[in-house]
Amino acid sequence: MKKILFVLVVFQMILAPGAFCAIAKIAKVKGDVFLRTKPTSSWEEAKPKTKLGVKSEIKTAPGAKCFIIFDKAAKNVLSIEENSHIKIENIKLGKIILNQGRVFSRIGNIKAFKKSSRPFQIRTTTAIVGVTGTGFLTESKETKTSTACFEGEVSVTGLDTQGNEAQSENLAKGFKVDASSGAVGQPAQLIEQDYVQWNVFYETTKKIGTLIGGAAKAVGGVTDGARKAYEGSSGVNPFGR
Repeated sequence: MKKILFVLVVFQMILAPGAFCAIAKIAKVKGDVFLRTKPTSSWEEAKPKTKLGVKSEIKTAPGAKCFIIFDKAAKNVLSIEENSHIKIENIKLGKIILNQGRVFSRIGNIKAFKKSSRPFQIRTTTAIVGVTGTGFLTESKETKTSTACFEGEVSVTGLDTQGNEAQSENLAKGFKVDASSGAVGQPAQLIEQDYVQWNVFYETTKKIGTLIGGAAKAVGGVTDGARKAYEGSSGVNPFGR
């Protein structure tokens, strides 16, 4: 009987809530990336292994990017692309605000987030993109949000000018769609260039995932040509740095 109880206790410890709790930590930085931990704080240089809290913000300069992990096994990874600005609204629920720019997301451990109708989501001024375990790209511009689904399925909900939820559509793997003024457009198939960018991001997430505990340093594994295609060209700096 004691042996059975011991096994049960160990089993409960393994499945304890903390075993799958969501975290937020910078795993890799390339170029000029800046961090602000709260609205009243000043912007500082973002560094790998830095833990992020609610209200933390990250901005990337032209040619820069920042990888963030949201679980201890590094199965939930975001890549904040150049000229982008995000804010962490809720870590346990996995809520991210994308003010501007592009973010690649790969959510392989949805159980790390607290159960809800949208266990992980990225919100822009024009849409909410929610997932249940998948890989996708979200891009926010002034008047529209573009979403591309590479794995699984995502829900895209358009927001009207008052920020209210309007039309909502499910986007299947292999398609992309735009949302603007509360409406979600007609999905279109992904093209080769979309997959080039995704494949490089995906390979990097695997490298990060091999280093358990969040002390992650992404290494090579892709060709220079593919990396250049993924990184793209540097545009105008929207943040006036």
